[in-house]
Formats: sequence, structure tokens, C-alpha cells
Amino acid sequence: MWTRRSDCPAGYDGWQVVDATPQERSDEFFQCGPVSVKAIREGRLELLYDGAFVYSEVNADLVRWFFKKDASNNLQLITTNFQQNTYEIGRALLTPNPRDMRLVMNITSDYKAKEGSNEEREMHIRAIKSAGASDRHERIRTMYASEVARQIKEDIEVDIEEIKGVEYGMPVVINIGFQNLSDHHRTIKYSVVLATQFHTGAEASKINQTNSEIELGPREEETVQYMTYLYEYAKHVAYLRELCVIFSASVVETRQAIYMDEKFQITGSAVRIDAIDTAQVGEAVSATIYFKNPLNDTIHDVRLILHSGTLSQPSVIQKFPQKIEGRQSVKIYVRFRAIEEGARLLIAVVNSREISNMTATHYVRAINRSIYSNDNRLPAF
Repeated sequence: MWTRRSDCPAGYDGWQVVDATPQERSDEFFQCGPVSVKAIREGRLELLYDGAFVYSEVNADLVRWFFKKDASNNLQLITTNFQQNTYEIGRALLTPNPRDMRLVMNITSDYKAKEGSNEEREMHIRAIKSAGASDRHERIRTMYASEVARQIKEDIEVDIEEIKGVEYGMPVVINIGFQNLSDHHRTIKYSVVLATQFHTGAEASKINQTNSEIELGPREEETVQYMTYLYEYAKHVAYLRELCVIFSASVVETRQAIYMDEKFQITGSAVRIDAIDTAQVGEAVSATIYFKNPLNDTIHDVRLILHSGTLSQPSVIQKFPQKIEGRQSVKIYVRFRAIEEGARLLIAVVNSREISNMTATHYVRAINRSIYSNDNRLPAF
């Protein structure tokens, strides 16, 4: 929101960050903000309100700590070589373009300088100091790492090949490269999990998991490949959920701990909406819904649901077939009516026992022509 900040030093009026659905308490209440966008960009996290939390959402470094529980069930740090990721959080900050809701505006530069630039690192150091994060980091390291040998060898490198996107229906191909940089034999016990995630990063559902072991000779390299097919992931993929490959491993001889993840999305859909882009408020408009069963097998208990976001009442289309043969196509006609002006999102969702939340969307701009007709113009003064 845009407001004056009399409770901040001069220069921090204007755009403020407010989170209407905070996940954590602030001063005993579920609230977040307002905090100046300019303060976030400058790393001034001591300014009111909740600057550290907002900054962590847009420009934090991701640091992974590896622990295990000892015989007394206490946490024990198992490595002091913490993995630090400076690009994962806040790669892009996007907002709908008010001129065309189908487009986005990139406002990343309003919140942070270019990632990796000197200005960005300077602002990040200021933010860490103002939030007290650097002191806390050292206290945790000292508390948990006092018994950890600092000479743990980190001589195994693992690389997950980037997955740039998978077209719906195609297999998910995971290539993992192992490299032994030492002159000694190494045994690596590892786990590979493919899961869907909510926007918070929490796991939504696990698609599959593989636990295995690989042995590498001195200076040896090896690549392993795992494939997940449509029939495995179809019932897990849902609208606005990411897929994530989660890799974790330990090296038997050195206690080296490795954790990596690779996030990607399934693109495309088995559902498609064909409708006009502009509609008159109150007028019934026709749309065509296309669906093709992506599986070779019959799907059962099929339901088509139409709605227009969280504020609308979902409508189950009764004439949609409940049983669709493998690779069969279905086309039906529906009618909808816009009750208010503005950009409206028409959403079609197909569910069955075998596939989950297969979704298509279509933006419709609803206008009220009567307001702008010559007979209804406001008088001029």
C-alpha cells in the first residue's frame, strides 16, 4: 500500500509491504507490516515493522545445517561446512500488470539491487548486521559444533542436471552426477525423493523415493538416471504446485553430508478453455472446455468443476462424463455470467481417481457498457 510513515525517518513514505495472511506472530498477533519497500532495499531492517521477516522473503541467503540426534536425543552438528545459496530466495518478484492481467510486472529491482552486485552484497551485509543474524549464526555454530572435527573432508561432488521444465505427459528425467576428487575409495549412501510442494516449500505429496548406494574409486566419476512416468505423477500434480527433486547423501568414510534440491514445474495441461476475452456484465457467455485423458488407461469418478477464484461458488458440471477411456477426448459447452466489472479468471478443474487437479485458466475482462454509454455520462462542470 502507499502511505506516509511518520513513525520512520524522512524518506520512507510511499510503497509499504503489508502481508494480509501472515504465517507467524508479530507482537503476539498474526500481522505483518507495514514496512517501507525502500527500507527493505537498503537493508534498514530496524525500521518498523517486521522488516527482518519481509527481507527474509525477498533477499535471504539459504543456509543448510546438517544435524543428527545423539543417544540422549540432543541435536549434534555433523558438519561445519555449511552450504550457502545466495540466489534461491527472491529470484524474481512479480505482480499483475494493471493494464493487462495476463501479463506481469517485474518489480524485483524495487526490493533489491542486482543479485551478486557490489551494491546488493553491501545492502545484504547491512541487513544481516541490523537483524543480528551474523552473531546468531556464530552462537549456533559454537553451541552445536564444539565436538565436530574441523578436518572433515569434503571431497565428493554431486550435481543434479537442471530440469528446465517438463511438458505434461512426458517423463521426468533426473540425472545425478557423482565425482570423487580424492585419491581414496568412497562409499556414498543417498536418497532421491521426487515430491510436489506448496508455495511455502512444504511437501504436498511424495511421488516416489529411491534409496541407494554407490561406490567410487579414486578420481572416478559416474552418472545415474531416474525416470518418473506420467502414470506415477498424474495424481500428484496440481495447479500452482512445484515439483522438487530432493537429494541427500552421506559419505561413509568421511562423514561428509550432502543435500541438494532441484525445483521445476510441469507445463501444459490436459484441459483447455476456449472463450472470449471481453464480456458484458450480466450477459450469459458461452465457453468450450476441452479435455483429453492423458493416460492409456480409463479414468474413473471424473468431475469437472468451474469457478472463478476463492470468492466464487464452485459449480460441478453434471453433464461431464464420469468415465473416460484412455486417450479419449471430451468437448463440452458451458455458459457463465460476469456479475462485476474487472479482470475475472475462469478456472476449469478436472479430478478423478487417477489424476488430480488438472487445471486450465482463462482471463475474461468484464465491462459494463451502460455506464459508459452517451446516455449515462456524468454531467460536465
